[in-house]
Amino acid sequence: MRAGSRLELPVASGHDVAVYCSEGEVQVGGDNGDEPATVSLGTMAVAASAGDGSGSTGNQSLPGESGGSGQVLVVKALSDARIAIVGGEPLQQKRHMWWNFVSSDRKRIAEAASRWEALDHDQFPLAVEEETAQDRIPLPAPFKL
Repeated sequence: MRAGSRLELPVASGHDVAVYCSEGEVQVGGDNGDEPATVSLGTMAVAASAGDGSGSTGNQSLPGESGGSGQVLVVKALSDARIAIVGGEPLQQKRHMWWNFVSSDRKRIAEAASRWEALDHDQFPLAVEEETAQDRIPLPAPFKL
């Protein structure tokens, strides 16, 4: 998104929505008199479908975007920004996210982190730009259950 631009995205009743910012800074909400959320580099804001907070597993909750019919997600770019918007029907189980790993079972995340650290090439083959295992991005810290 270019600085100063605005995006309005309809959100179906009962659906969850999240905004992740990988570059720059955006403001979400604030058009209905609610307090806007600022989403910046490396952060995610999540809105639950029923307004019960069940989807608030991100860094912050989105204002005024929960449940109801006719909701519109409004995103304003405070600077040039790159964002990802994901959403849909709510998942039936809680999801856990740590670094690049997402699962409904924290033990599976711990196992994946161990395999990544052990350079398990069957599970995690080298990426295009990685010529050797030493080129692989290391875990940010040990995973703890």
